[in-house]
Amino acid sequence: MAQVKHFSVFNDTFGLREDNEEEKIMYFFPPQATINEQMKSIGLSMAFINFARPFSPDKPAEVVHTKQTRLVFLSPEPHFWLAMTFLLPYREDTSQGKRTLEFLEDDVQDTALQMQLQQAYDMFKLFHGPMQALLDSRDRQGLMTILDTFFTEYFANLRLNDLGVVDAFHGMQFLPLDKRAYLRSQSFINALEIAFPAVKRTLLLYNRHLVWSGLSQQDTRLLYWYLVGGFLRRAATSPTATVTGGTLTCLLGPEDFHDDDSPVHAPACHVAINGNSATYRLIVYQYNQLLCCLFLDPAHVMDLDLHAYIREHIHSNVAKVEEEIRSNTREREAEQALPGVVSHKFLYFNFMNQVQKSTFLSLLEPMSQLPLSADDQHAVHIMGRLHHDLAREAYDCELIAKTESDGWVVARKADQREVFVILTNRHTNLIEIEEEMKKMCAVQFNSIFFANDQEDAQLI
Repeated sequence: MAQVKHFSVFNDTFGLREDNEEEKIMYFFPPQATINEQMKSIGLSMAFINFARPFSPDKPAEVVHTKQTRLVFLSPEPHFWLAMTFLLPYREDTSQGKRTLEFLEDDVQDTALQMQLQQAYDMFKLFHGPMQALLDSRDRQGLMTILDTFFTEYFANLRLNDLGVVDAFHGMQFLPLDKRAYLRSQSFINALEIAFPAVKRTLLLYNRHLVWSGLSQQDTRLLYWYLVGGFLRRAATSPTATVTGGTLTCLLGPEDFHDDDSPVHAPACHVAINGNSATYRLIVYQYNQLLCCLFLDPAHVMDLDLHAYIREHIHSNVAKVEEEIRSNTREREAEQALPGVVSHKFLYFNFMNQVQKSTFLSLLEPMSQLPLSADDQHAVHIMGRLHHDLAREAYDCELIAKTESDGWVVARKADQREVFVILTNRHTNLIEIEEEMKKMCAVQFNSIFFANDQEDAQLI
């Protein structure tokens, strides 16, 4: 599994003289690295960036490959740069009588690494705002303190998984609900926001699946990964976050609803509302597997009476919502388990709403922890390469690749959607592949259009 070797944030308007070059550094990971190691890493990053600039003046360098590492660069704001160096996974080879390391370059996708770097910046911006705004309001030392506090915790909880095609998408899992369950959830949210105008937006998760969000797609995805990818793991280790039976637990909010001096743990969130930036405070409640996230007007965050009323309102209404969603989820699981229902191995992603779905891969667990055969793992690596090829195609198309075990991997791109399917029948021809894809789309995506013109297919 790939590992982060270095991560840095630097500003190229600082440290312009040889005697103060270290002033470029705003943050560096690992923190125990010497100043010489930090300057060497940042100097190498700047050298690659400056070398590539004449070849692409409008688009700076993004990725550099070496035998053992992968360097990724991002300039999210003018003069601010983020650089991350990844150590590639490897396996030992002793077949020649001596120990050598074979670095698995093809197992790591560039788009997955770029997504990790973009995610690091987006998470920081979500909770602290743009770096330039912080530099203007707090000076260089103030920005460095905020960066150090945030990224020290961020990297302490970062899990990289496989950095393959699943991590390249980094999407969300949506929970499909029937009309009754959906309307019950919507009614719960509407009643809450009407009763408490200080609650500006709401987000619901059930068993790590998104039920509803009043935020933009980008902010929803970031909050989803903050909660599912990191926060819930940390909360689960805290005695105050233990949920038993039907207990309603406040994961983020006041420590004590009856003590006026009690601290209120409600991080600020900088989100986009109708094209404008807004700052809310995040409050999180959990009831069994239902997670209710409230975005509160900052002016009311210290009002313990308001918090108590909100908690009582949620406690009085959340049980029916959770029961409706749980019942609906069980019915769907039972339908999918019926005899005769074909379970295809596929991975699907929608770029428009960030929906990600798979019948055999997990968004949160690495492949090594899943019951996948060697053939399946090889097919997933092929998916990564096909995804890279699809990204270069301007039009909708289909790519078909043969695996080492004579199976097939089909990749189809249509209207900002991509789907990858594993077919294990070794004696299948292209016509039969097309028929199998039609059957799969009819079962799994009956409301989604996928172009299936066989003339657009390419065999690899």
